[in-house]
Amino acid sequence: MPSPVDAATERLDDWIAEDNPVRAVDGFVDELNLAKLGFEGAEPRDGPTGLSPGHVAEIYIYGYLTAYRRADGWSARASATSN
Repeated sequence: MPSPVDAATERLDDWIAEDNPVRAVDGFVDELNLAKLGFEGAEPRDGPTGLSPGHVAEIYIYGYLTAYRRADGWSARASATSN
């Protein structure tokens, strides 16, 4: 039986349009050898972890591409979409 996290991840993927730029960012970062590029903690680990370096890179790149370079920009965008 899949965990609630697995089920939520599958549904989230279904909500993202095939032509959404986030898919290109995800594919780009997936192809990088983060360990070779010097990212610490890039090797897979067992057990619960925080954000992986790959996820941080994806957030950073997507934020750069969409001009959300400051934390308060993300906060403002989240507030605007949650109302």
